[in-house]
Amino acid sequence: MKVSRLCVADPSGPPGPLGFSCKNPEQVTAKDFSFSATVTTGFAPAFPGANGVGVSVVRLDLAYGEGTIRARIICSANEVYLKTLQKGEVMVFPQGLLHFALKNGTGPALAFAAFRSSNPGLQLVSNALFASDLPSELIEATTFLSHEEVKRLKAIIPKHSLDLLAVLFEP
Repeated sequence: MKVSRLCVADPSGPPGPLGFSCKNPEQVTAKDFSFSATVTTGFAPAFPGANGVGVSVVRLDLAYGEGTIRARIICSANEVYLKTLQKGEVMVFPQGLLHFALKNGTGPALAFAAFRSSNPGLQLVSNALFASDLPSELIEATTFLSHEEVKRLKAIIPKHSLDLLAVLFEP
């Protein structure tokens, strides 16, 4: 897969402007964006995808050793990097790229996130498109959805999104 505008670290190469040299984009894999260790550090030599991206790191501790989390990054050229994270693994989500993490199964899971901002914000794609003031005609033109489908989604997304946010941020 080819990665656009990412500099995945190549620790075997000479130093570059972002710390390490960039890996050949044709050699980048989902493994470059995740790693596992007893002590989680997330530094570029062990975690190549963290190189030069304004690090956002996620560490997962799955209670009772149960469950996994499916994590995905969608790059600007629509390449998808996916990884099923096990207990003790982390994944970097490059700033500004569409991504998600969903828990598999019914066992409890715990996720930690670190951002380089004290107030990084959150934007849900569904809210941005269907719960905003963006005219339906623009949504139809940019998503190739029919007028009827956009109207249907605008009617249900606000309620669904509020329910989702309540679940995401419940104490």
